[in-house]
Amino acid sequence: MPEAIRVLEMARETAVQAGDRNSESRITGLLGQNQMAAGDLISAQSKFEESLRIDAVTGDRRHEGAIRAQLATICLIRGQYHEAIEMLEKSIEATKNTSSEATEMFRRGLIGQAYIGLKDSDKALEFIRQALAFAEKTGRKTNECIWRGNMGEIYLDLGKYDTALDWFNQAQEFAVEMKDRDCESAWMGLKGEALLGLGRQEEAVTLLETALDLAMDIKSTVAERRNRLGLGKALIAIGMKDKAVPHLERALEITKAMGMTSVLVDEVESVLGQVKE
Repeated sequence: MPEAIRVLEMARETAVQAGDRNSESRITGLLGQNQMAAGDLISAQSKFEESLRIDAVTGDRRHEGAIRAQLATICLIRGQYHEAIEMLEKSIEATKNTSSEATEMFRRGLIGQAYIGLKDSDKALEFIRQALAFAEKTGRKTNECIWRGNMGEIYLDLGKYDTALDWFNQAQEFAVEMKDRDCESAWMGLKGEALLGLGRQEEAVTLLETALDLAMDIKSTVAERRNRLGLGKALIAIGMKDKAVPHLERALEITKAMGMTSVLVDEVESVLGQVKE
């Protein structure tokens, strides 16, 4: 058990013994965040749901909104995009009188991410542009990095690879400047996918290998999955099917272990099927 989780478990037990339900809820939510960061989505979801039940008793709407946003993040990772939108709308509603504009705009940006997953580019652009404009206006570089990368994802899905590449380059520059290695790995991998779309397969392979190494170094299971899938596709494109197989098999293993939707499982299995034809 990681040290942070062990310490939080002890703190939660102290709060329970003291009958301090507000602290119990907050510590339970922090446990969920740590478990989610470790890639244990099942345990994280359980903790977030437990925290929500306590908030329903204490009436802490502000904390409820924050926890609903965390649950929405799990839904986004798993590909449960409609559920994510519903959870985020409830999150915004729960804190409409107590949260800052920055908090609401971040959650609206997450709604945009859900629409990216649903391939609804018009809705995705609407929400991501709002979030990006606010981040630019208020100088929130971390958020700006995220939304610029999301803009790249939208154009990647539209097949506008040059435009996508430009957005990913911007996002990666922000990530490097802020030393945000998680974002750097994500946008680097997606740059590789854009290069693959442009027919620059060997460049794509090199970039995706670097992105995968970074994901492994920072122990980001979500980034590892995405980069292995992208790398598998790129290796197939240059005729190296045998090298693609272990990456695709590992991507499939992660997809199933994290409880992702059948659509995302089918996506990986479909690429694996190309190797076995």
